[in-house]
Amino acid sequence: MQELTPGWGDQIEKGGFQMKRQIISIFLGVLVVMMTSLSAIAAGGEDEKNGGFVPVSLVEKAAKFYAEERWPGSTMFSMTPYFALDGSINAYAVQFVKEGSSFVNEAELAEKIALAEEQEKIVLQNRPRRKNAEGFEGNNASSEVSITRIEGDRAEVSAYLPPGFLDQSQGPGGESEQKAMEEWREERKAAGNATVLTGQIGTVIIAASYDLYPLLERFDGVAPHLKNESKVRELAGISEKGQKCIERTYYLGPMAYFHEVLITSEQEGKTRRKIINRRSSQILDVEDMAITLGTGRLAPAPAEKLPISPQTFWDAIDQQGAPPKTGGDIPPGGSSHSIPGVPYYHQDDYGAASCGPTASAQAVAYWDDRGYGNLVDNGSSISGHEEELIYNLMRAEDYSPTVGTYGSEIEPGIEAVCNNNEYGNNLNFNVISDYSVSWTDDIKAEINAHRPFVYFNWDGSKYPYWAHFTTGTGYNDDSGHKLFVHYNYPPDTPFELNWDNIPSNNEAIYKVNPVSTPFDCVWSEDFEGLFPGPWVVGSSGPTVAYWDDTSYRAHNITPDPSPPGGNSTWSGYCVDSHIAPPGPYPNSLNAWMVYGPFSTVGKTSGEVSAFIWTYMPDNIDWVGLLASTNGTNFGGTGWSGDYRYWDRVTLNLSGVMNQPQVWVAVWFQSNASSAAEGAYVDDITIKLSCCNRDLIVQNIAATPTIPLPGQTVSVNVPFRNQGSLAAEYFYVDFYKHRNTAPGPHQWGDFYCWVENLAQGDTATCTGNVSYASEGSYKMWAQIDTDQAVAESNESNNILGPLTIKVDGNPPTGTISINGGATYATSTSVTLTLSCSDTGSGCYQMRFSNDNVTFTSWEAYATSKAWTLAGGDGTKTVYVQFKDNAGFSSGSFSDSIILCTTPPPAATLISPTGDITDNTPTYRWNAVSNSFWYYLWVNDSTGNKIKQWYSAASAGCASGTGECSVTPGIAVAYGNAMWWIETWNPAGYGPWSSGMSFTLIATEPPTAATLVSPSGTTTDTTPTYTWNAVSNSTWYCLYVNDSTGNKINQWYTAAQAGCASGT
Repeated sequence: MQELTPGWGDQIEKGGFQMKRQIISIFLGVLVVMMTSLSAIAAGGEDEKNGGFVPVSLVEKAAKFYAEERWPGSTMFSMTPYFALDGSINAYAVQFVKEGSSFVNEAELAEKIALAEEQEKIVLQNRPRRKNAEGFEGNNASSEVSITRIEGDRAEVSAYLPPGFLDQSQGPGGESEQKAMEEWREERKAAGNATVLTGQIGTVIIAASYDLYPLLERFDGVAPHLKNESKVRELAGISEKGQKCIERTYYLGPMAYFHEVLITSEQEGKTRRKIINRRSSQILDVEDMAITLGTGRLAPAPAEKLPISPQTFWDAIDQQGAPPKTGGDIPPGGSSHSIPGVPYYHQDDYGAASCGPTASAQAVAYWDDRGYGNLVDNGSSISGHEEELIYNLMRAEDYSPTVGTYGSEIEPGIEAVCNNNEYGNNLNFNVISDYSVSWTDDIKAEINAHRPFVYFNWDGSKYPYWAHFTTGTGYNDDSGHKLFVHYNYPPDTPFELNWDNIPSNNEAIYKVNPVSTPFDCVWSEDFEGLFPGPWVVGSSGPTVAYWDDTSYRAHNITPDPSPPGGNSTWSGYCVDSHIAPPGPYPNSLNAWMVYGPFSTVGKTSGEVSAFIWTYMPDNIDWVGLLASTNGTNFGGTGWSGDYRYWDRVTLNLSGVMNQPQVWVAVWFQSNASSAAEGAYVDDITIKLSCCNRDLIVQNIAATPTIPLPGQTVSVNVPFRNQGSLAAEYFYVDFYKHRNTAPGPHQWGDFYCWVENLAQGDTATCTGNVSYASEGSYKMWAQIDTDQAVAESNESNNILGPLTIKVDGNPPTGTISINGGATYATSTSVTLTLSCSDTGSGCYQMRFSNDNVTFTSWEAYATSKAWTLAGGDGTKTVYVQFKDNAGFSSGSFSDSIILCTTPPPAATLISPTGDITDNTPTYRWNAVSNSFWYYLWVNDSTGNKIKQWYSAASAGCASGTGECSVTPGIAVAYGNAMWWIETWNPAGYGPWSSGMSFTLIATEPPTAATLVSPSGTTTDTTPTYTWNAVSNSTWYCLYVNDSTGNKINQWYTAAQAGCASGT
């Protein structure tokens, strides 16, 4: 754990904390505050919730939820308060025993931890160390070297070895060293995890106040006051074992644990209270610390990180037993995503307060296994020389074991180690320092892109200052924001920090992004391990001497404290096997070190690079890099001259591409004249072109092809790596329905995690889905969803849509004859059809005239020519539909009336004879095939009625019985006659015979009321007007003038214009 934050260099001396301290005299008061707060909390007192203490019962409830979430079936074991410096409680460390384990008390835990720590020490002592291959001699053979085309200090070099010589001369190899290191790392991991009881105990750190979100930290293993006991004892100089030395633990921020011990001074004869920062080995005297009320209390959670308040979280846990959901994306496994393959390194293995270089190395070494293989030399991130990477970072980041590393040194330090020739890597990495950390734009974006980063926490606002670097590797934002880190100590499992509780001004992120093109690293040699390892060394000439490693000179020197104790740094010297540097080397010598064979099939380019140091006569003696495709004939470039500095040289391998076997060599040649110190080589890298990875989804296959709603659908998604390099650590996602293609980082309904897919290999991702309702759905699949694999073609990772139809019901439909017509005059008709099926769609149809005998199934269409059954009358046609799922519908029908001949004449019934109703009802016998009737009535005034009536309106739609209508039109008194004409779509029928009737009055009419003329008139022939009398059929006009009777004349009502009686 570090002691300084970025930008502190102008405030605090790096070599030590030269801060003004105040001696306090209120320690007893602090104890009183502590005891008061403890008693209040234990009693469950209700402080004001904003900033008040949380009752222990609610702390326990929260701890149990978070424990069960990560370790199902675990049992709460102990709860220990962690304090602020003023004695109040900042947090509780709650330990849980995982399912299947059992412990009685913490003393039993401590005993197991002590035993495991002793075993860990043994494992650490057994780490494979660098050494020469004891008793190994190089191989001698006749060899020839020719030098051509000398240009200054460079020349074309050709060399020859006898056929089969390399096959017979293999050295001890580098695989044994890598295997030993890989096996040791597994032992180291197991031993480290055992010291904290990773598989048996889990710990959650729960906040003690309402102004913080409940969860502070969560991790496998025992709580810090147990895991740090032995280290604190060592720092405090307490020799007695078996006696607990930590009096209490202070929790001052994320992973900021300080432990209080009592140390008795023999010189002073008294006991002093000391606070020890285990990570930085800092020991503080309590009496020198200015402690007042509030010192060391955790700051409230920043309001800007999560819109839901801490109080809401506490209330939800109290009332519902779980915190609220806060949303977030739903990647595979829930709202959680991690970067696999990030190595774990333990900073205690490298030096005190080395968290900065260690965290940086974890982020950088991840890329060693992913196209930048010379970052960790002589193997992978777990089998190579990772300590050299960390030592280089120590130097580049200006590390000090008393202070650690400034945050401002992380960016330039990582870039220097990755990019600068000084460290031998010659890459192009871009590191971005961000002191305004965004959850979405920084943390999630980097993790989703599979780019681990360095994460920095600190508190420089108050004493004691602390800081710590970790490596960000994952997140969960289902309920709040939890950041997963490698925190540089056991256990080698995700350590969770609640990001929502970390003050925004006390954190930074350093994004590590490789910019240069990745490559396939065949081998990188730093001469810091077993030599000759994978190299075959040998010589020819009168003097036996060949390449060997030496600590006399080295390209990359990292002095004390890296490696701790000041170990030397090594390189290869041309004759070190028999002649120690600085030489001189012997004359007439050929010395070689050969690596191979390896394949270049499928590669397009490559190179060998190395750093050389030369002190030789110009153009006389040479050191060169050569290549061969048969292990016999080598060719390449040589360098000569007095250049007593390290220079990077390269050999282009384009001439040996697509070969099943290739060898490369470092060659030294001297003639028979003068000699000098000779040549050194270091930091050799053999690399080939990369990025020939190409992942594709080949198909999406669903069974059944047409499922029922709710039915399980088995989905197979075969995929392939059609590139020439293996691809590793990527997801294949399946989406059961999307209208548009998925994009990067959009997770599917099920997924498959692929650790490795070799070039040319095919695999299948299988999962089950179901659909709740019928319909048509679009399925998609995507490979390398998180874009973790660098591919030659990034545009072919998505396949879809494949349409799947879910069907649980038969289709529905309609049928219409002749467009919905009521009648047809021919048996040949046209059927108009519609079919609807929301599931699989309509497939076939069949027809019938009687709903019993159907035609054969035929392809569904919207129109069909059809023949009705013979004989006039109502005809019905039936249709049934079938969908693609095989479901058949019931019958749908339509009817039409078939008319092929006109109707006969109707037979009239009434009225007939004398009638007295002037609005009679007209009745006739129905005509079976007449659909309309035309009523014609003449009375004494002429035509009175001519009106069409449908058979239905006449009450005889069935074509049987009587038809009748009452028009409501009054006929005049006297004689009348009426007729009926029939009609159907085939034509008009004949008129019926006429039927007469007479409307007669039943009583004499009343007197008429005269209207005009009246009074005086000048018209000698006036018009005589009177009001009609309803039942008068005749009127007698009688007129007298001055001469006597003038007019005596009868008129019919019709003549008088009032036949209607009104």
